[in-house]
Parts: sequence; C-alpha cells; structure tokens
Amino acid sequence: LNLYIFNIKKMIKNILLIFAFHLCTHCISQKTEKPMQQTSSSFENSDQLAGNWYQTKKTTFISGIVTNLKMQCSGKSFWEITNADSKHTLIKHFATGADCEIHRIKTSGLTFKNGYLSYLEGDIRKSESLEKVSDKSFKITEQSFGNGESILIENFYEKK
Repeated sequence: LNLYIFNIKKMIKNILLIFAFHLCTHCISQKTEKPMQQTSSSFENSDQLAGNWYQTKKTTFISGIVTNLKMQCSGKSFWEITNADSKHTLIKHFATGADCEIHRIKTSGLTFKNGYLSYLEGDIRKSESLEKVSDKSFKITEQSFGNGESILIENFYEKK
C-alpha cells in the first residue's frame, strides 16, 4: 500500500511539473515586442523635402515581431526631390538585381499636406504617409497583407 501511495504521489508530481512547463512555454510564446515607435512630427512644407533622400533601412512588423530587412543595393536607392518655379518633382532612383542595376521613375504633381506626400506616377495617383524622424530623416509607412497576416512596412530615408 505504501508503494502504491508513493507511485500516486510521484505521478501527481510529474503531472504538475508537465502542467507548469506547458504553462510557462505557452506564456513565453505570447510575449511580443513593442510595435515600432510612431512619431507625430511632420515637415512643415514641401520645401524642406528638397534634396536627395537615401533609403537607409527597411523594417517589417509581422505578428508582433520586428525584422530589419537586408538591403542588397544599399546607398543606391534614393528619392530626388527638386523645386523649380514653385513646382516640386520627385524622381525615384532604385537599384535591383545582383549587379544593382539602377532604374528611375519620374513623377509629376508632387504635393505635401498633412503628413502625406502625393504624386502622379504615370497615370496613377499615389499617396505616401510620411513621418519626420529628424530634420534629416523620415520614414514612409505602408500596410500590406500576406498569408492572412497584416504586415507593416517602414522605409527609412536620410538626407545626404
């Protein structure tokens, strides 16, 4: 009888240990990182945006996990914003492929209002949410979806 009681106690102890281990692993899997910091400041007008803005970082936020994406052609992708006769233009320079071949997209009708940069790319009107990080940097936030998950993409640019 003592052996039977000893085995029951040992079995209960093992069940409690398994339950505690399961509870701990379940709680750890629900731990998430903080979302990327949002800023509320903005550039006051489009004249402050004139110049070359180089893409320095691309970050994704998927299911609570922040990932910094590796940029293969670092330093070759940039936005060129110019001002001539009170009209602003945007030329997007981006590099792709193993040899970092450079492509250009010229836009028209560039406006900046309430934190949104709007322009025509061909016959398509685009609007980008632009947030000022500092006087010489900003980020553009995009929302996307893939595999049933919401994906937040942030592209960081720095003036050089």
